[in-house]
Amino acid sequence: MTLTQEIASYAISINKDTISAATQKIAAEIMRDCVGCILGGMNDWPVRRTAEYYRGFHADTNASVIGIRDLKLAPEYAAMVNAMAAHIRDFDDICVAAEGHPTVAVFPSVLALGEALSSSGQEIIDAYITGVEITGLMGSALFASGYHMGWDTTCTTGIFGTTAAAAKLLRLTEEEFTNALGIAATEASGLRASYGTFAKDLTAGRTASKGIYAAKMAQLGFDANPAELEDESGLLAVSSNGFDVKLFHHIIEKRISTFLSPGMIMKRYPSCRGTHNAIDAALGLADETEFRTEEIKEIFCYAEHSAIENDRYPQPEIPIQGKFSIPYCVALALKNKGIRLGDFAGDQITDKAAMDLCRKINVTEKGEGFTKGKGGTKIVVVMNDGTRHVRCVDIAKGDPHLRLTEDELESKFMEIAETIMDPIDAKRLYEFLGDISNVKDVGEIVRNINQNL
Repeated sequence: MTLTQEIASYAISINKDTISAATQKIAAEIMRDCVGCILGGMNDWPVRRTAEYYRGFHADTNASVIGIRDLKLAPEYAAMVNAMAAHIRDFDDICVAAEGHPTVAVFPSVLALGEALSSSGQEIIDAYITGVEITGLMGSALFASGYHMGWDTTCTTGIFGTTAAAAKLLRLTEEEFTNALGIAATEASGLRASYGTFAKDLTAGRTASKGIYAAKMAQLGFDANPAELEDESGLLAVSSNGFDVKLFHHIIEKRISTFLSPGMIMKRYPSCRGTHNAIDAALGLADETEFRTEEIKEIFCYAEHSAIENDRYPQPEIPIQGKFSIPYCVALALKNKGIRLGDFAGDQITDKAAMDLCRKINVTEKGEGFTKGKGGTKIVVVMNDGTRHVRCVDIAKGDPHLRLTEDELESKFMEIAETIMDPIDAKRLYEFLGDISNVKDVGEIVRNINQNL
């Protein structure tokens, strides 16, 4: 069997009988969290303009756009708009194995296609989990090096997860499933150079859309090279430095869930994950000291190379760049003793005090004396009188080893939802989304969300 055929066979075998209770629990938390992320971004202008762009398309309009009650689109387009909304605030989860954001493409696609197909809640849960498991498999064994070549793995691995989820809902045969994954391989794209721009959100949205497209084309009879991955001119040859065949087969044979090993990251702050260790360190200092930010002379921040590479805006000029700026996030955390969803909204940075503090922060790659590979960050705050305050954080809140509590997950959802709906309705929606396995028609989920807005 080729790699694509093995992936298809494995994806088809995943169902509620093979999914552990622990995986089910985490998946349910993340799906609900993703709805919150969609709510947080649904009114941002790039999302609204994309929705209006697709409004003019003539197609079967049987999938809802969250937050726009009078608009229904083809599933491919609804998935794209909702995925953009879920990703645009950088609040969505991360798959450790894939070094990318799986849910942002997979969940909107199963929500849109599931609504069009009148799928049940359990069917979209199975499809969602399948999609994330395939994303994790691709990340672990096939594209571990692709991220460091500059590829945005949210898209290059995510398209396989989204395609697998869509193929699952469409009940494709194994041959059709294999072709769908082959088509997905030719559609895989996305570059990390787009971080800090809205192109990053567009490509995440397109990943959700293209997964449905690939599955539908396969259903229509389009074929693909079954060795689309390992062919000498295939995807692995052009976008990855290596393939761990032993790990690939080990994951499949042992049915190792990416939800559990190496796990999923659920974000506590609406910014690039590379800033989170620094934010936690800054908040820790703000909580344990009495200093005023006006009395700070300079700040030294020591971080991992990958964090500095991704968070490439030491002095951001606009809010979207601020999400990818360690100095700006540290400045906000110290000044406001917290990071809020609105900190990165708008077209201009208006917090002059935060920018003044940002200019005093120097970020340097970690050297000797640091634990390698843990993503840790050290912050040294030097006061005008020479006093130094030091804080190190190896693992940021939300990591699989330091998971958000149920109260923190609810607080995050409510923080977002209460900006656009009544708190009572937000609480009711949160509780409803806690168990969608008994929903008979996915359309009920979308209607429930939109009716509360």
